[in-house]
Amino acid sequence: MIKKIFFLLFISIPLYSSAQYFISGQDPSKIKWDQINSENFQIIYPQEFRTEAQRLANSLEAVYIYDTYTLNFKPRKISVILHNFSSVSNAFVAWAPKRAEFYTIPAQDIYPQDWLDQLALHEFRHVVQVSKMYQGFTKILYFLFREQAMAGVLGLYVPFWFLEGDAVSTETALSHSGRGRLPEFEMQLRTQVLQRKIYSYEKAVFGSYKDFVPDRYVLGYPLVANARKRYGPQIWDKTLDHIARHPIGLFPFSHGIRKSSGLSKWKYYKSCLHELDSLWAEEGSKITYTSFEQLNLRPKKVYTNYRYPQFMNDSQMIALKTGLADITEYVLLHKDGTEKRIFRPGFVDPVWLSARGNKIVWSEFGYDKRWDNRTWYDIISYDVTTEKRMRLTRKRFLFAPRLSDDASKIAAVEVSPENKYSLVIIDANTGKELKKISHPKNEFLLTPTWSEDGKELIVILLNGKGKGIASVNPETDSFKLILPYSYKDITQAVKKGDHIYYHGIYSGIDNIYSLEISSGRISQITSSRFGAFDPELSHDGKKILYAEYSAMGFNIAAMDLQYALNIPMENVEDHSIKLYNNIAAQEKGVVNFDSLPRKEYPFKRYRKFPHLLNIHSWAPLSANVSNYNINPGITLLSQNKLSTSIIQANYTYNYNERAGGITTSVIYQALYPVISLSTSNRGRAGSYTDASGTSHRYTWHEQNYGLRISQNLNLTRGKYVRNLNFALQENYQNISPAVDAPSNFLSDRILSGEWIAGGYRLLKVNSRDMRPRWGQSFSVNYISAQAGNLKVKNLFTGEVDLYLPGFLKHQSLKLTGVYQQQGSGRFGFSSPVYLVRGFTGILGYKIFTRFSIDYKLPVAYLDLRLGPVLYLQRIKANCFYDYGYAEFASKNFVYNSLGVEITNDIHLFNFIAPIDIGFRYLYRPQLNSGLIQFLFNINVNAI
Repeated sequence: MIKKIFFLLFISIPLYSSAQYFISGQDPSKIKWDQINSENFQIIYPQEFRTEAQRLANSLEAVYIYDTYTLNFKPRKISVILHNFSSVSNAFVAWAPKRAEFYTIPAQDIYPQDWLDQLALHEFRHVVQVSKMYQGFTKILYFLFREQAMAGVLGLYVPFWFLEGDAVSTETALSHSGRGRLPEFEMQLRTQVLQRKIYSYEKAVFGSYKDFVPDRYVLGYPLVANARKRYGPQIWDKTLDHIARHPIGLFPFSHGIRKSSGLSKWKYYKSCLHELDSLWAEEGSKITYTSFEQLNLRPKKVYTNYRYPQFMNDSQMIALKTGLADITEYVLLHKDGTEKRIFRPGFVDPVWLSARGNKIVWSEFGYDKRWDNRTWYDIISYDVTTEKRMRLTRKRFLFAPRLSDDASKIAAVEVSPENKYSLVIIDANTGKELKKISHPKNEFLLTPTWSEDGKELIVILLNGKGKGIASVNPETDSFKLILPYSYKDITQAVKKGDHIYYHGIYSGIDNIYSLEISSGRISQITSSRFGAFDPELSHDGKKILYAEYSAMGFNIAAMDLQYALNIPMENVEDHSIKLYNNIAAQEKGVVNFDSLPRKEYPFKRYRKFPHLLNIHSWAPLSANVSNYNINPGITLLSQNKLSTSIIQANYTYNYNERAGGITTSVIYQALYPVISLSTSNRGRAGSYTDASGTSHRYTWHEQNYGLRISQNLNLTRGKYVRNLNFALQENYQNISPAVDAPSNFLSDRILSGEWIAGGYRLLKVNSRDMRPRWGQSFSVNYISAQAGNLKVKNLFTGEVDLYLPGFLKHQSLKLTGVYQQQGSGRFGFSSPVYLVRGFTGILGYKIFTRFSIDYKLPVAYLDLRLGPVLYLQRIKANCFYDYGYAEFASKNFVYNSLGVEITNDIHLFNFIAPIDIGFRYLYRPQLNSGLIQFLFNINVNAI
């Protein structure tokens, strides 16, 4: 019954909530868009991306036949929107409205697969998954609720580990590369199983605040691939069929698996992990491991990573530190094991770190103030001696910067919005561009490094044949291939003398290899149990630094090269379990993108204005999300494909009042300020009791018109998240005289205006933090109105919040101050602030101030599972004190309360959205009484 309630909430209530619109942001308004319409895809793209859009159209049409094979379903035509001004390499498929959105700039940690081809393989598989819901009872729901129904059924019943694991399996089986072929992709789960234990299904799926848990991709791939190996690819085809045909059951996904395997999802999970445990243990028994010296000696109490170690001098090194308990920071490590934090960078997606002398350089995200889909990746430097941070470039797409040995120059990869790739050399002190080198065939460039004399660059190249290593002469702009292309992934190549050291996957485990340039011989240097990455040579070339993985995260390892393994490539053995061989044999074959016939599709302008309306969902009812009332009516939802226009219209008949009306809202987000319009025209009804006790019904009519101009400005820079927002709203309300109304009924025309401003500056948080350790936020609100017969109370409110560190890590002190002033009059406005916890009532005071203290802390990390009913992750406490002072009619009022809130992060019945549930106990001194209140919140935003 509870699952059915969740189902109704998931399908019905979100239809009318602004949260149901999945919007990644908008693109700059000046972009001119074109479109290509092929048989199965509409590709919408900025005009300058036309060449790549043509190539993607061919890739998608080729993928269509392969991606639909094992799920046995051919989706209808879908739109694909391309964003080429974002440095974030990402993509998603959304339903309501249905579309795919690709962010086209490749990442530096890409495996040997073209980025757009990879997106075609992976993301279209998601389209097939959702489209499979178009059958059985879900098909009936589709006609009742349209696209929202299919998204709701899939989101409610199909776990994310399957959605991503199936897509990773598909990208792996249909290509020469794919994440399933990378040892790094199974490393985290393999290490957890072998060094720690097999977690419960709920902990593996929903995560933990106590321990590191691999994400849905890493968990999903072996679960999906192993089931296909055991039971054939039809297991997932039949499972999705069962869900679509029986979406109101308690656990349809588990029942679907049971029909093919005889095991519930819980038992299958355990069975699969035990099988993998055995296979991984057998793999490890065949390998001899090299020894190393661990250089980070501080004991780890929680999962922590040290990555990208660099020698600063003979006795110090620098590394990037992250973890469950830490935000990203650069740390300085000494030979004696002492550790010092030197700097916390802004938002980074690191694949490299470079340090020479006293200088560190890295790339950091830069954000457009208005347009979410325009972000940059600029080079930042930090001087360890002077403690000065400098932004060397602005509004560019520069990746993987690397300092020359004399710290005078930086080499980086630049990607243009047209996907043109170049090596850029800039001055390390001024940021001035000195040289730009483009590959003659526009092959993708990765992680450039300098030779010792600064006269040569080493770079990894990526094309349709995989990855290779090349040297680049900055004087002649020439490229010379040193290591031939291969689909075996390689990264992070550094040159020392006649050797290039790099990370490779030849042994089935990530290790460090050496390429002798003069002879072309490759040798295995390390034999790591779980994975070795990030090679860096000492100044004298006798010692190698690298990052060694363990169950508690990456450690910095050092090894003298005289003790290196030095196994010739021809003797390197791969004992990995190779799940990908089984799933590849079940497919139609590998999609060879380079050999596809290239069709030139016709294109035309995609004009924004004619496409503002796109009705994607509807419902034969009307709901109010504020009170969960569902009434007879009709609701229409529209969101255009560029997410610039959102329209909602509904007719509602109120059972209680026996009256109805129409409401509409329009949000237009294509301009610099966001413009919103709202209207309502509805009949209303009420009742009163006269002196004789007789009840009388009366009716009236209300018209409301609203105009809102608003804007959020993203001012994030460095380690602080910053935002400034403002809004101006005008409302006109016409309340017509009521029929048979009591004498005190108020009817009039009211014109009101509201001015809102706010902002915040908050330190980044880690997984365990209750709130930011440092930060400030404020909000100001002023409402005024004019009315013919009514005297309206103008209202001003302001609030300031200060966030301070607690006594221990992850604890937070929050100080809040509130001020409200209200004019006199008969008609007032709802206050945006609350009175004092434990007291209710309308804030009708002339002046009201409140001061609050909140101290929030984690109590326990439990990861407690009670069957399939409940999974309890964490217990939290918030101790508080509220003091309120009010003035009204020459009288003063004082309110205060203190108490504690105990809440829990839980998942009920494997429902994907976490629930924050608990109670508040408070004491009110002036009443000398205690009170217990129930607290409950479903965190839909965490899905």
